[in-house]
Amino acid sequence: MERLELGPSEIHAINPNLIYVRISGYGHSPSNNEAISKAGRDINFLAASGVLSKFRRNDKIGPPVIPANVLSYYCSGSTFAFVQILKAIIERRPR
Repeated sequence: MERLELGPSEIHAINPNLIYVRISGYGHSPSNNEAISKAGRDINFLAASGVLSKFRRNDKIGPPVIPANVLSYYCSGSTFAFVQILKAIIERRPR
């Protein structure tokens, strides 16, 4: 986004009230103005959570079948991004 001049610095120069969220795969250091959600590889999340074992041709036998859709990106990355956005909104509220 920085290469396109649409990074957080450029966006906040236009409107400092915007919440800038990044979802990245394994790594990115947050700066002061960013809400960060760390995501990863879809198959790794599915395997680590145990959900991948549910994707089998036969319920009990054989290796898991990789789902066609990026299921865990939707479930984990976007969920954590949503939580970070809510956190940023709450932190802005006057105390």
